[in-house]
Amino acid sequence: MKKTLHILWLDMKRSLLSLRFLASVLCVPFLMLTAIWGMMEGSFVSAWYLARLSLGGSGMECMILCTLPVFAFGLSYAWEWEEKAVRCQVIRAGTGRYALSKTLNCALSGFLTVFLGIGLFVLILLPVCPPHLPDGGDAPPYEALMGTHLVPGWLLYMAHHGLSGSIVSVCALWFSTLLPNRFAAAAAPFILYFSILRLNFLTGLPAWINPIYWISGVWAEETCLETIGYKLITALVLCALFGIAAKYHMERRLLHE
Repeated sequence: MKKTLHILWLDMKRSLLSLRFLASVLCVPFLMLTAIWGMMEGSFVSAWYLARLSLGGSGMECMILCTLPVFAFGLSYAWEWEEKAVRCQVIRAGTGRYALSKTLNCALSGFLTVFLGIGLFVLILLPVCPPHLPDGGDAPPYEALMGTHLVPGWLLYMAHHGLSGSIVSVCALWFSTLLPNRFAAAAAPFILYFSILRLNFLTGLPAWINPIYWISGVWAEETCLETIGYKLITALVLCALFGIAAKYHMERRLLHE
């Protein structure tokens, strides 16, 4: 257990105390502002309205949610494979610990990239527009919570999209065990999600199992806790499946190297 925690801690420092993580976080508000620039006038405009527009109606959401979360740590296996460091790491830690550390830290770095990035976006907009206006949109339940509890509403909304970052980052890790190339792994989540969006038959599925909503969508339940709960369960299941598949392919690739 102590050895597992030590490996997790080392990878956490590598993922969060890096220029890649900082650059990824800063790129989130930059792309969000780019998406809504020129739409910041009007009595109905608020940070909430602009955040929803940039993450759900601008066409930029795939770049923000499917690409940026990958760079902090989602490509770590591909980097180490290209540097021929994977076998050394696995001998020292064991395949199970190595895969677990990669999966958890990919999920954490992906989550924080989006969560902190949206937070910076809101802080940047505060001097020029209010964080929320009553009846400023039609997307419950986070908006309804912001009307009475502004900070918890924003935190849950940021966490909802942060979980998308976790899914995307762990997906990139899994794909990099199939094809350990950093460029292919970086592009894979974007291509996979974009392809899923083209499958019209998925529109008839319930929202909580519909892949269309796994990344950029926010489906409305009766309460905020139900909404974030469904997203959390979805993220945990997908990250676990990607992590298990990644461990299997790591072992297989090392065996046949």
